[in-house]
Amino acid sequence: MAEFETLSGGDRRIKTSRCGFLFSRLEPGVFYTAIIGSDTGEVKHSPLDEISAEYLRFQKPLTWFIDAENTTNVAAEVFQIWTAWFSRNHHMFDKIHVLAPNKAVHLTVSISQHISRTNVVMQIYKERKPFDAAMARQTRRPLPKKDWLTAQPVQIIERQQQDGTTQISCETSAFSLRRLNGHVIFSTASGREDGSLGNIPFDLMQSLLASSVRRTSWFLDASRVTRVTAHVMDSWVAWIQAHKDELQSVVLLTQPGRLPVGIELAKERRQAHPLIITCQSLQEFEERLERKLRGFGHPPQQFPDFSIAAR
Repeated sequence: MAEFETLSGGDRRIKTSRCGFLFSRLEPGVFYTAIIGSDTGEVKHSPLDEISAEYLRFQKPLTWFIDAENTTNVAAEVFQIWTAWFSRNHHMFDKIHVLAPNKAVHLTVSISQHISRTNVVMQIYKERKPFDAAMARQTRRPLPKKDWLTAQPVQIIERQQQDGTTQISCETSAFSLRRLNGHVIFSTASGREDGSLGNIPFDLMQSLLASSVRRTSWFLDASRVTRVTAHVMDSWVAWIQAHKDELQSVVLLTQPGRLPVGIELAKERRQAHPLIITCQSLQEFEERLERKLRGFGHPPQQFPDFSIAAR
């Protein structure tokens, strides 16, 4: 039986009795996967589903680093699944780097590369040094700790409220979202945002956007966020950039201080579309929200409660 878990910082882990997979976003569009043990096929397509979901989140060809240094064997069924998947999904990749020093695993990957015709995008390494050098050219973010297979997972709680609000929380942070009408989504975020809620906030937002019939305005009350790590900020700005055709505007309520500066730096790094608006005044945030809601003929029956927003 496979276990699907989120680790501190947002990395994803799939674990069985014989193998483990780690999935880590090094940068938006740059993904790292480590594989330990013998993949006998218990997880089926699940590792590849993680990659497909990442591609859809940021809607750009991925650079994928596969660290198979500690992979001992690949079952025939797994070989067939991965080879067929690679054959169908060339378009999802800018480059695939595979570290496979084990002779049997290296041969299996090489055959898969040939059959799937991924010779142009896939490079296979026998030694770690050039593999690590290729990663260093793509990101400065450190790799996950080596004890990821035994690390304690994050306990994430999800709740549904009667007004349609979805709330997710863990020990360090919380996120909620609710559709106010057909073109406005209202969210809150609080705590220390280090990514430990994983991809759930992205995927919840993506689901709401997919069900919208028109471009959506997203209002996010982040006034109770105490800290956001750089890679989380970059990921959100990149996600917004990827979905700019579905979003009319993104309005953030923040406390004065480092967070607005961090947002502006991330926007500059990602050359973001100017649809992100930062408010440091609750009054301005409320006024923008009310103008957006009143500008159409179908305001919500119940407005968000700002009484707990930090001023």
